[in-house]
Amino acid sequence: MSEKYFLLENLKYDDKSFYSIYRGDCKSDTIRDEYDRFNRDILNVKSIVTQIIEFNIKYKRSLVQHWKFILETMMKHNDFSSDKNLFLDEDFIKEEYYKEHKASPPSSNKEKDFISRVIDQLKGFYELAYTEENEIDEIDVYRISDPNLNLSRALVSRCLLCPEKDKKKKSIKTQEIFKKFEDECLNKVMVKKMIYEIKDKGRYISCWRQILELMGHNLDFDIEKNLDVNIEYVKKNWKNNAIVSSQVRAKISIGQLENVFNMTYNNIKTQKRAPLREISVNTNVRANKNLKRVGSDVELPVRKRSNFASVNQSNSNEPRDDPIQNNKLIRFSQLLDKVYLVTSKKYEMGIEKLQISIDVKLKMIEEIKAILDFKKQEVLDLIISGMRN
Repeated sequence: MSEKYFLLENLKYDDKSFYSIYRGDCKSDTIRDEYDRFNRDILNVKSIVTQIIEFNIKYKRSLVQHWKFILETMMKHNDFSSDKNLFLDEDFIKEEYYKEHKASPPSSNKEKDFISRVIDQLKGFYELAYTEENEIDEIDVYRISDPNLNLSRALVSRCLLCPEKDKKKKSIKTQEIFKKFEDECLNKVMVKKMIYEIKDKGRYISCWRQILELMGHNLDFDIEKNLDVNIEYVKKNWKNNAIVSSQVRAKISIGQLENVFNMTYNNIKTQKRAPLREISVNTNVRANKNLKRVGSDVELPVRKRSNFASVNQSNSNEPRDDPIQNNKLIRFSQLLDKVYLVTSKKYEMGIEKLQISIDVKLKMIEEIKAILDFKKQEVLDLIISGMRN
């Protein structure tokens, strides 16, 4: 299943593809989530897409621009909820539209403006999309660890921790925890993208399920609170519960879930020092010269660290960065992250085979990660410096 940008030239309908109203970055991840919901709920309906896909490209550009405005405007509505179907409040949308465009509504009903026509059209699409026979099919609900599910499809589908039949075998409390995790975490674009950067994600997600189940043992557990409040309980008790045969993997999985919770509840893309994030084998032994060892701990050299985000935000008097350069930097950073993650499994497997204690294995991973994090940032700093000069 491939994704097709809705504004491609000469686009033709293909029932083996799904369609998207955006390409690249959005203003925020919450807006991206809403765009993805529109893609899934509206543009995933054949009878809707086939109506509009043959419009000329100029008209489609205008449509997409207005659709995005309407979606973002409705996110400000008091009745908005990502758990509800998409809906329209015509007066609310027009009030925001005229305010933003510093315009006045038409003087008569005969002079309907474009935003009115788009709203009317969307009303028909929404009504068609949310009728019983056009609701999203079960085929669009996937197990997030399904090896046949690619990232593009996952982004516009509902993702589950495990099949519903397996979930029903668990206790009522565990079922509630799994559902809460699916509703609050697995519908986040950032979380889905993070999951698809994990090699052998199935093994780690299996561990996540056991960690989430362990949270239910907490006497202070409250389903109404965010799941991240239980992470400290997990850290204190995971060794006393058989989470997985590999304690190294269990420790890494706890760190991964901390990242997921930060993305979900704090809107943080990644932690600066995520505990035991998977590591790369591209280790330069000379990097040890940059580290000062204190006992068994590792200290990084004190230096000013920057990235493309912080450089953009600092010194507002400087000229704004070239967006082309920024895009190149983003792509390079993403490439570094992929290199960092793709080889991580090799390191973990190698360390697991060593005939040493679990504590020493964990310490080895932590120290190697500290070196690699520092060297990766050095490379980014060097690239940024070259772009600025």
